[in-house]
Amino acid sequence: MSDSVPADSTDQPLFRRRTTQVVAVLGTSLLTAYICSWGPIPAILALSVAKHVLVAVLMMGLQPPRAAS
Repeated sequence: MSDSVPADSTDQPLFRRRTTQVVAVLGTSLLTAYICSWGPIPAILALSVAKHVLVAVLMMGLQPPRAAS
């Protein structure tokens, strides 16, 4: 297979993007849970912000991979 691309050249950006998504989701979830312990008003605000952040992370993950040149 002469037209194959080495695994290192394609897997690294995908792994980095997935790792970034996992860290962003984990950080957002933990920070939201911590702020929710402050009371009802901060909890409502934290959940509203977290919802938008998690949707942004989801949209970041839905981007199609770039075509190999």
